[in-house]
Order: sequence, then structure tokens, then C-alpha cells
Amino acid sequence: MFGNRRMHLLLPAMALGIMLGTAMPARSATDVSLQINFGRTPRWETVRGTQVRMIRAGDRSDYDVFRYGSRYYAYNHLNGNWYASRRYSGRFMLIDDRSVPRELRRIPRDRWRHYPAAWAGGYRGGYRSGSSFTVSFGSPPRWSWVRGTRVQVIPYSERPDYDVFRYDGTYYVYSNGVWYSSTRETGRFGRLDDRYVPDELYRVPRDQWRSYPRDDRDYRGSSASSATFEVTFGRQPRWSWVDGTRVQIIPYSERPDYDLFRVNGYYYVYADGRWYSSPRESGEFTRIDDQDVPDEIYNVPRDQWRTYPPGWGRNRG
Repeated sequence: MFGNRRMHLLLPAMALGIMLGTAMPARSATDVSLQINFGRTPRWETVRGTQVRMIRAGDRSDYDVFRYGSRYYAYNHLNGNWYASRRYSGRFMLIDDRSVPRELRRIPRDRWRHYPAAWAGGYRGGYRSGSSFTVSFGSPPRWSWVRGTRVQVIPYSERPDYDVFRYDGTYYVYSNGVWYSSTRETGRFGRLDDRYVPDELYRVPRDQWRSYPRDDRDYRGSSASSATFEVTFGRQPRWSWVDGTRVQIIPYSERPDYDLFRVNGYYYVYADGRWYSSPRESGEFTRIDDQDVPDEIYNVPRDQWRTYPPGWGRNRG
């Protein structure tokens, strides 16, 4: 009798959750996965200035969920973990913080429900223990914008003997070949893994540095310009489907001297061993990691490429 009474009270509550149509996330029994369900199809919007899409505030769950490329990413503030999935609802699998696309770092803090605590200092995954750098100024420094970027620097005449930048609410120092970052202008800066230095800093012209980084060619190339790639066409290109895939390409006779693909409304370039992406067909493409390339592109036969990535072999690396 008591059990029936409890069920009588529970059913209306369940129905109310479905009627609201908002996300109803539920934590998995273990931290290796996260179950996210929606009462109705959520509405997505593009985060201005990025290639990331997120769920509109009224449809959002208690977790932060984003779409980038062909994957969905969820941040669970309860345990500080990241999860990824091919679908926006259902089971998300735990991923390492270093596997989170850099593009998600460009999302303004005010667009998050819970900004990752580990990112507040500029280093995903935490600082390297025992490695720090102290910054101090005799008087509050004056900051000025670097033309063509979103980075601020201190006038050269007032700058210390190392490079200091301000970008997106975080401060960065480059000294003796090592990067450091902090959320404060002065004090102790924690050491920062080079892989997590924002690409925007590499757009700062060399003449704005005291010591331009020399050992970043493995990712950004020998100059700041390798963080982006410019795509232009003399006329509107024709796109055709690659059989058996969801990828479109330009006919070989009309293709530029690099590989260009269209997948799910995004465009991807492979040139000189590097990948770039953009939501637009032409213009400036932004450098992305190999792991952020949609799996569908790996299904494009070799004879459809100008230059097949040598590290892929027969299967995706």
C-alpha cells in the first residue's frame, strides 16, 4: 500500500520533467562515463568568435555541453572531468583533459555554467609542481593592444627583461624558453606546458617580443602565420560527395594545391602537414590538432587526396 502511494506521487514529478523539455543529466555509476538525456531536442547556437556550438541557455543541462567538429563535449563540474560523445545525448565517455580541443578555451567565461577550475590559471590539468615564476612591477603597468590580435602587451620601454602578455583574462610570461601563466597581473606564475599556450599569442609580431620562441615549430611552424591559413577562390567552387562518406570535396581539376574538405557545415584544410578549420568556405582558417579532424575524413580514399597524411597509414593514428 505504501509502495503504491509513493509511485502515485512519483509519476507526476516524472511527467513534469518531460514536459519542461530541459536536459535531465544523470551521473553514471562510475566516473568513466556520463549519461545525458534531453526531454526534447535542444536548440544550438554558435559561440561568437569561435567554431564551437553550445546549447541555448533555456535548454541547457546543469553540465556544460558543447559541439566542436563532429564531437560533443561535456564538462562535469561535480568531479572536474571532461567527457566526449558522437551524439549530444546518451552516454559520454571520460576523456583526458589534454584531449579537450583548444577551441573550447576560447569560449568566454560568462557563457559557461561552471568554468573549469583547472583552466583558471591557464593550464589545463594543473601546473607542474615546483615550477613557478614571480612577476612584480614598481608601478602598475600600462597595457596596449597588439594590432590585429586580441592580445595586450606592456610598452617596450616599461617592460621587464622577459615577455609578458595579457589575453582573455589571463596573464602569460615567456622567459628563458619557458612559459608561465596566472590569473593575476603580479605574483607567482605557474609553469605552463607549451601545448596550452593560446595560439593568439603567436600572432603577435616578432618585433613585439624581447625573445621570440624558437622551439615551437612542431606545432605552429617557424612563424606566427602558421597558426592560420588563408583560403581564396577565383570563382565559386563546385562541391561533390565522396562515395560512402559524408564528406564533400572540390573536383580535382578545380582544386587548389592543398586538400580541402567540407563536413557537416565546416571546412577543413590539410596543407604542409598541418590541419586548419573554418565555418566558412574561404578566408582565414584556424590551426587545429590532428585529433580534432572529423573521423569521416579518414574514410576518404587516398586517390582523392593531393597529399595523403603520411602518419595515418591504413588506419587513423
